[in-house]
Amino acid sequence: MSKIKKNNKNITIKPQPHTKKSITVSFLYFTKNSNYNFDKLDKNEKILFKSELLSRIIEITHEEWIYWYQQPKGTGIETIYSDELYFSPNGYTFSKDEKVIIFRFYNQKGRIIGFKDSTDTFYIIGIDCKFNAYEH
Repeated sequence: MSKIKKNNKNITIKPQPHTKKSITVSFLYFTKNSNYNFDKLDKNEKILFKSELLSRIIEITHEEWIYWYQQPKGTGIETIYSDELYFSPNGYTFSKDEKVIIFRFYNQKGRIIGFKDSTDTFYIIGIDCKFNAYEH
């Protein structure tokens, strides 16, 4: 505990415990496949999708994983097996039975595709803007 002197009075500040386990986001394994990393979008689409992506990431990181798993897939999470994807992450190899997590964004027009590790980090590996990253 730290003490602050104010007007010759000692005030004790007790740190508040952080009870929420926030989601961390990383693009470490973001695909180089241009179909799933914004490269094939025109300039205006790219601006809109990136803006919507940032808004959704902010929303995602303000809740815990359990919250998102409890929501319907339209607002929460859907999962599929990694071998159902039509692209691969950059620098990461999935295990045989590993699942990916999908968040919808931009009024259902896009999908954020990634995986979660044991530290609750969500690694975004691709963005599906054309509904062709996996069988819908």
